[in-house]
Amino acid sequence: MQTVRKLVVPGFLVACGVAFAAPSADVPLSRGADYVSPPAVPDAFFLDARTRPVVPTWRPGDPVREIPRQFHGEEELQRNRPEPANPVVEGMDVLVQLQRAHGPGDRGGGFTTPLVNQDGASFSGVFPPDISGDAGGGFFVEVYNGSGGALLRIYDSTDGTLVAGPFSMDGLGSGGACASGLGDGVVLFDPLAQRWLFTEFSGASNTLCTYLSSGDDPVATTWTRYAFNTPGFPDYPKYGVWSDAYYIGANEGPAVYAIDRTRMLAGQSATLQRKAVPGLPGLGFEMTPPVSVFGATPPPAGAPGIFIRSNDDERNYPASNDPSQDFLQLFTLTVDFTTPANTVLAGPVSVAEAEWNSLFSVPGGFGAIHQPGTSQLLDPLFEVPMVPVHYRNLGDYEVLVGNHVTRLPDDTTNNIAGVRWFELRRTGGPANPWVMHQQGTYAPADAGGQISRWMAAIGMDESGNIAMGYSVARDPGVFAGLRYVGREATDPAGVMSTAETTLVNGGSAQTGADRWGDYFGMGVDPVDGCTFWFAGMYMPPGGSWRNRVAAFRFDSCGTPTFTMVGDNLSQGVCAMTPSPVALAPVTLQLEARNGFTDPVDMSFVPGLPAGFSGSYSVDPVSPPGSTVASLFVDNTAMPGTNALILRGSAAGIDRDVELQVAVATAVTGAATLLAPPDGAHSVPAQPMFSWTAATQATDYLIEIATDAAFSNVILSQVVTTTDFQPTAALPLNTELWWRVTASNECGDTQSTVASFITQAGPGQCSVGTTTQALFEDDVESGANGWTHEAAVGTDSWTISTARPNSPVSSWKASDPSSVSDQRLVSPIIAIPDTLSGLNLQFSHWPLIEGSTSGSGATCQDGGILEVSVDGGVWNQVPAAQMLVGAYNGTIAGGSGNPLAGNPAWCGLASAHAPVIVDLSGYAGHDAQFRFRLASNSTNPREGWYIDDIRVAGCADLADDTIFADGFEAAP
Repeated sequence: MQTVRKLVVPGFLVACGVAFAAPSADVPLSRGADYVSPPAVPDAFFLDARTRPVVPTWRPGDPVREIPRQFHGEEELQRNRPEPANPVVEGMDVLVQLQRAHGPGDRGGGFTTPLVNQDGASFSGVFPPDISGDAGGGFFVEVYNGSGGALLRIYDSTDGTLVAGPFSMDGLGSGGACASGLGDGVVLFDPLAQRWLFTEFSGASNTLCTYLSSGDDPVATTWTRYAFNTPGFPDYPKYGVWSDAYYIGANEGPAVYAIDRTRMLAGQSATLQRKAVPGLPGLGFEMTPPVSVFGATPPPAGAPGIFIRSNDDERNYPASNDPSQDFLQLFTLTVDFTTPANTVLAGPVSVAEAEWNSLFSVPGGFGAIHQPGTSQLLDPLFEVPMVPVHYRNLGDYEVLVGNHVTRLPDDTTNNIAGVRWFELRRTGGPANPWVMHQQGTYAPADAGGQISRWMAAIGMDESGNIAMGYSVARDPGVFAGLRYVGREATDPAGVMSTAETTLVNGGSAQTGADRWGDYFGMGVDPVDGCTFWFAGMYMPPGGSWRNRVAAFRFDSCGTPTFTMVGDNLSQGVCAMTPSPVALAPVTLQLEARNGFTDPVDMSFVPGLPAGFSGSYSVDPVSPPGSTVASLFVDNTAMPGTNALILRGSAAGIDRDVELQVAVATAVTGAATLLAPPDGAHSVPAQPMFSWTAATQATDYLIEIATDAAFSNVILSQVVTTTDFQPTAALPLNTELWWRVTASNECGDTQSTVASFITQAGPGQCSVGTTTQALFEDDVESGANGWTHEAAVGTDSWTISTARPNSPVSSWKASDPSSVSDQRLVSPIIAIPDTLSGLNLQFSHWPLIEGSTSGSGATCQDGGILEVSVDGGVWNQVPAAQMLVGAYNGTIAGGSGNPLAGNPAWCGLASAHAPVIVDLSGYAGHDAQFRFRLASNSTNPREGWYIDDIRVAGCADLADDTIFADGFEAAP
């Protein structure tokens, strides 16, 4: 990075009050789910973890493996970023200055004496262990990678005693795609439902395996397993608990997912929705983590799920960087599991943070952090914020607490890391902005040379105190160990005020692998809302990693209060007569916190709606205790959704639980289908379906089938509105049938059936026409009239069997490390003016130097398509004529490439892809087509494969020229 050095004077802090504009029309919106999984069917399995087979300890001679990081784009481009246009003023990080000016921490009391501090799992033969964990229900659960997938150990949270394990996560179910786990395990305790969520990905397919407990005891419980399919491999999946969904970020695109928490908690089949997130162009590994709820108070009603990432714009946008600050970027996902077309991803919205530096010197692989006595470097994982990102609703405001690594500006010995941590706040609910309340860089001055601190996990207790655990290392003298630090809510902003406490010192260096941690775990025990549980890895003597688990708490945590949660909070009822109908009983569980002793009065606020009656089995309730709300509905109730507030009140504290009741007093009527009209032709592939509202309908099932009997239903979706648009294209050029079934709690009524024919797709001929091929070549019969040459460099066009599309051969040109211009020319093809839909189709597999990740894709080398009409000059076929598979980049100038500045195909594709080109402008002429591969003098790549070339058009059935020879006669 180009820098200008100057002395930065300590004594000021850009930590508070940095805000971004409230969500507005300027916030980018992406509507509709990109992908909806098939419904995952629940599979229930009772398990007593104490009876599970214990996984044997790894022994020398057992297999050792390193889990690869899925990387997108060209590694050298990510490792060697361009110099920023606006040089950063480099000096001491102002937040480091603030921490060091505060001096060595002297606060904390009992916080600096761990309640539990002990070894967890030993080396399992896998790099990295991906250790994480969470606390709940009187237990702490540790998860880490084993040779056969994720492994679990369960501890008693009162004293750290091992209760069960290690055992395999995939043993929580039986058979199917999740029978063989692959690791990247995550464990979360859902404090809103008092349930455990365990996850890993599958070793058999693109599948996320999730296991949901029936209660808060992970030792002996019924686990419900769900296998959610994803369109690509969901690398590095990280989960968050939210009111309406379990949200997931993954290094797949990148992408974010939502899985239907409500249906999962009810033990029903559930779906996953995917939304692509616009990538940061300076990163080849990228995951946008979701925030996760901690504490018993949920987010405000209707608050969308939140995802957050860090943006060092010197790395990602060097041509337009801001040298004075960098940014956190927030996304929200409003998911509609009933109507995926209504799902909306909003963002990014930026929150300014103090300038930080992701540009570690990475000579190869991922390593950057130094260890004593070895040249092996460790991965700082600078690309992503660390997980979990804690969310708390503290009543008057909401909080997000997170962290990421930064390379220190006073880095005199190369690649010294510190931890940038932050606290965002929001007041007034989802309509208001998040603001930067405080931020800091934890890198206190160290005797004997600066120590790297990284791979941190951070959290906040119910009183607003913050704790953070992390790795430490330095060459010389500090092997990779674990420490922690914290601050109380009333401390000055931007500093960690406690003494830094060592959990365990390292005793050797890791060699042979640069992967480190990937993530650590930091939970807060919901039993008291105050005890932090931390899980990380370190290097003991002997050269093999070991996990460590620890617990600690602030003496100041906790004011007397109570919590209240309930079940059966979303119900439906059919009340067709004056006789009251009972709802499912709602059990409310009340817990005391921090010595709370007052009785809690129960009420319905502001009262029960017309047609409802009810009472509490216990009133008042003395926490810990429970009460059951018994409610009844008759036919005088208002049809539709009724919201009831169940309130507990004591000592000036109100805790509300909302019960949603869908009421029907008659069977619904039938909907009338409106669009597409019956018998319609050339209907778009993603049409808007609409119908009339049916009386008292609460939802509608729309079904689309390929036959009138609906024996092959290709789309089935429940919606609550009277319109629906598919998120994926329907089959093109196909007759389809559709119907709508209106439903409510009293019954279903089906509409009539209508049919339509979808429009022809690119390269297809519509109903009433037939395809007529003008030229076809599958490259299985030799040159077949093709010629080739090199205007510059060596001509390498040849027929190859390396990467055919079908069946065994294709054309190939190599992409050399020298300037070249190689040309493959077709025979002359007559393009008649009597056909419609004229097109050229071919399949290609580009393995050509260039970066196509992020925005502004750049090709160093590239392939293009040209055309010559009636023997005239050659011109590039423009992207506007390409109906499928247009150019994906632009060839860079200044490197000698003969096609510099032209749009082109480049990058390292993973398979053949089709290209379809509109030829209607050449009707009535002769045409030749030319594939050109041009290269500069830098890195070689495998080359360009071309196969299955076809020129065709569409003839009316009545005028089909295949009958012109007279052999067939009209009947």
